[in-house]
This record gives sequence, C-alpha cells and structure tokens, in this order.
Amino acid sequence: MRVIAKNTGRTMMFLVLASLLWASAAYGQNGSSPGRVLYQIEQTEQLLQSAREQLGDNPPQEAENYLNQAEQLLASAREEYENGNTDLAGQLASQAKTMIQRALRVQPRRSRESLEAERQLERCRQLIENLSPKITSLGNPKLSQMLAKAQQIFKKGEKEYDAGNYRLSVSLSKQALSLLHKIAGEISGGADPEKVADMIDYTDEVIQKALEEHAENQTEKFKSLVAAAQQLQRQARESFDRGDIRAAADLTLSARRKIQQAIKCAGTSPQTSILSKIRETRAAAKKISIPKDAGDEIENLLSDAENFANNGDFARARENLARAQKIIAQYSGSITEVSRESAARAIEITDQIINSASPRTENGKNLLKQAKVQQERAKADFNAGNYSSALNKTRVAKTLAEQAE
Repeated sequence: MRVIAKNTGRTMMFLVLASLLWASAAYGQNGSSPGRVLYQIEQTEQLLQSAREQLGDNPPQEAENYLNQAEQLLASAREEYENGNTDLAGQLASQAKTMIQRALRVQPRRSRESLEAERQLERCRQLIENLSPKITSLGNPKLSQMLAKAQQIFKKGEKEYDAGNYRLSVSLSKQALSLLHKIAGEISGGADPEKVADMIDYTDEVIQKALEEHAENQTEKFKSLVAAAQQLQRQARESFDRGDIRAAADLTLSARRKIQQAIKCAGTSPQTSILSKIRETRAAAKKISIPKDAGDEIENLLSDAENFANNGDFARARENLARAQKIIAQYSGSITEVSRESAARAIEITDQIINSASPRTENGKNLLKQAKVQQERAKADFNAGNYSSALNKTRVAKTLAEQAE
C-alpha cells in the first residue's frame, strides 16, 4: 500500500532545508576565515530553525535529541568564534549540521488515523480474499453481488487512503466490512456477524483503554495477561475472517476476561501515578528561573491535569502534564534535574574516549585538544555543582573526541 504525499508546504520545506545544507557544505570548502565561519554558523542556525519547524511540535524523541545536540554545538561554536577560535568554531558548526541531518533522517511517527485506516483496509482485504473462493463455489448470485459491492467500496477506501484522507478511508472500510460480515454470516449458517464484529472491536477498545490507563504502572503479571488477551484477539479475528463466527465470539470473550484479570493485577492506580508526576513536575518548575506568564501557564496546566486525573480522564491529564513539561523544558533544557551520578558517569565515559583517542591528522589533533578544553570546563561546572551544564559540555567534548579519530 502506498501513501501519496500531497503537502506542498512540506515539500517546499524540504527544498529549503536541502538548499541550506548545500550552501553550508559549499561554503565550508573555502577555508576558515572569520567571515566564512560566521556565515557557516548563521546558515547552520537557520537550518536548525527550519528543521524544528519541519519536524513540528512533537518530533520523534531521537530527532529531538539530535536537534538538542546541534543546539549545544552551535552555542559552543558561537562562544569559540567570539573568543577568536575560528577553526574550532567552524568544526563545531559542521558537527551541528551533521546532527541536524541525522534528525531529519529519523522516520516521523505515524498518526493514529493513518494506522487505523491501514488496519481497517487490511481487514477488508483479508476478508475479501477468504470469502471470494467460497462465494464462487456456492454460485449464489445474491452473495456475488454483495461481494462485488464490498470490493467497489474497498477500492474507494484505498484511494482515499493514498490521498491522505484517513477518516474517509476508515468510514468506507467499515461500510465494506459491514457487507462482508453479512456475507460471512450467510455462509456460516445464520450467526450474527455484525454483533460478533462489534464484540471484537469492543474488546480491542477495552485492551487499549487498559494499556493507556496503566501506562505507568504495568506489573509483569499485567503485561503477561495483556499479551494473552492480544493473542486471543488475533485468533478471534482470524476465525472471523475464515467465517467461523461462533469461534470468533468465544475467543474475543476469553480475551476480555484476560484483560479484566490484568486490570486487577496492575500496580499503582493511574490516578495515583499521574498525580505523583504532577507533584514532581511542579517541584521541578520551582527549581528553575521561569518568566511569570510562563509560570502561570504551567500552574494552570498542572491544575487542570489534577482535575482531569481526579475525574478519571487520564488521557487529558497526561496531555496537560506533557504540555507543562514542554514549557519547563524550554527554560531548563530538561524536565528532570540532572543528577550528580549521571553527570559523573557521562564525564567518565568522555574521559575514556579522550584517553583512547590517537588522531593522526593535524585536524584530528586539534579536535582532540579542543575536546580536552571542553572536558575541563565540564569538570569545573561539575565541581561547582552545576550538573546540567557539566553534562552538556561533556557531551560536546565527547562529540569532538569521537570526530578526532
């Protein structure tokens, strides 16, 4: 199945990014005079901004990590440029560009609508493949006409999927499935396929709700029972697609009993877990300097999250909590405070990389020298108790040391 992209704005963004990458690369080949290096830094900063716009508000975590590294490298490039170290500044900007390129290569998360549309179309396809030979062997004109109509609706659903109209594709798929279920019912001797199909869909909803509500507190027993329920659901759908409606009903009811057992075995309630995270987030916000308007917005979001959690609307509670955490991250670089242990471990790893590096070229030796400078700054921040800054600086040092080889 193919998906045809028709977002002109997205295409234009790719062209802008491509031109920036080319310009940065071309300019980097012409030496490292202060003017050229400054141009390289500015182009890479513009590239970073364009990449963030393209990836949107919720980029994949891997892409976000690359962009954050690029931002740190560019900040270091600016600092080195202002200190007169133009060679190092250019190298840091080049490394930032590499991080941005990696971020843009990360596959974006697919939307729920596209996944649901694909799932419904696949169900139609399998039912059509299973029912077609049975209808042919029966030679029943009525069932043949119903199948032809279902196939026509299914093809329209595929067309809408390819055009990116996922909601319409799902609607058309469900229309086709309704006809296919009636055919399966006729073949299976009068069982009510639509009722059984609704039972299977409802069990899917029960499983999904359990996973969402207990996202933070899944015990091993919970996971095991959920896996068993999901396996029974797969068997139920396979039986349904074969036309064995009664077996499908029995299997989906068994899956529902499994998920009910799983909920009883779950750990801390979702309400308790979310309220705990809200308290942690509120405490984290108090430890950093935040403008009053941003602080007020954070508090409003957390208060709403508390209300949603107390009323059992855990999805909206998590959404508001995530929005509050994102605002905090803009001012702190991370929602969680960097621990002394994590910063110390990162510095230790960077020391190992620096000590094992043995560059042969002058450029590599220069990179290693600057890595050591950054590492010393990281250690100074660590000794001063500024673990977040120490972690950022040792990451820059690590990147430089790795590039020195």
